[in-house]
Amino acid sequence: MKRKVGSLIKQLVRTLLLLSIIVILYSYAMFQGGFISWFLFYSVTTVVVLGFVTALFPLRFISVDRSIQKPYLENGDHATVKVTITKNVPIPLFYLGVYDAPPNSIRVESHPGSFFFMLFKKRTNV
Repeated sequence: MKRKVGSLIKQLVRTLLLLSIIVILYSYAMFQGGFISWFLFYSVTTVVVLGFVTALFPLRFISVDRSIQKPYLENGDHATVKVTITKNVPIPLFYLGVYDAPPNSIRVESHPGSFFFMLFKKRTNV
């Protein structure tokens, strides 16, 4: 319960910080009135809105399949894992962070996560 409350407070602080930055940039643009001040306001607002829309994107429209080429492994063997990400709905997705959580009994040699830019792609293989 404490972790949920702490996570909620952290999320609320981040959201308030972003909103305060936008308000500060808007007031700066209103008082200054120059090109640079309005450019800063609109560019930061665009990035924040795109991040907010991406956070609201429902992940049920994305399917992820993991396949391992060798069905059986012995001690010391290497396993190659292929991850296929498919969008079922043609909505442009700015970026997608994927993390494969292997069990603790498996030693991982490379980082199991990465970011993908699937703007108009329907399927991506890793």
